Amino acid sequence: MTILSKDDINAQEKLIKVQFATSLPGIKPICLVGTTDTHGAYNLSIFSSITHFGSSPLILGMVTRPATVERHTLNNILETKCWTLNHIHKEILPQAHQTS
Repeated sequence: MTILSKDDINAQEKLIKVQFATSLPGIKPICLVGTTDTHGAYNLSIFSSITHFGSSPLILGMVTRPATVERHTLNNILETKCWTLNHIHKEILPQAHQTS
């Protein structure tokens, strides 16, 4: 078993640290979230932070990064109250990754 201290983690290169952090929760489904803005422009983005909270009523949760820069997906959902959720499968993975 490998034990990493806070100092070990902080000393890692940025990309290694990001990959380590994203692997901690384990395997998660990857989804495409589709939105449009109020002018009809389409937006498609990859999310792996979608979870089910309840079924009656249906409640899904989606975590976005902090709004330190413009977040088109979040802004579109808040403005239009409409979005699509599409699961990615191996046949469309290369194309889906183009949204990141």
